[in-house]
Amino acid sequence: MEPLKIYLKNPKKNNLHHTLNIKELQEILLVECFKSKKYDDDYAYLSVLLSDSLCWDRSLTSINHLLSRVLERFESRGINTKQALQHIISRLEYSDFNIQEADKYFIESLFKNDRVEGLALEDDLIIAQNRITK
Repeated sequence: MEPLKIYLKNPKKNNLHHTLNIKELQEILLVECFKSKKYDDDYAYLSVLLSDSLCWDRSLTSINHLLSRVLERFESRGINTKQALQHIISRLEYSDFNIQEADKYFIESLFKNDRVEGLALEDDLIIAQNRITK
């Protein structure tokens, strides 16, 4: 007898994926979690990405390191980091949102490929995540 499979997330696979950078993460939290502002014109596309992830049409990924940097910035400015974390965790439950915690595939992608000289660590991490998503 085959074991029962339980899906915590919608098992529907999609081809659309976006890895959030540090500025996008910060913008999402300020708008969606704290409701302290509306999306800047340069980040208006984030509402579409979030809507797509709610419908399971697009997978969004946050890299753990970048999320922790956003939370550190918030903490230094006196912003409630517990509320921000609760918001992120709730997104994991009801949308196609993931946190890359530097698993085996991520580390392999990061070290098996040549780094672009002069590229910021943040950009290198996003490139590594995008490689394993394909």
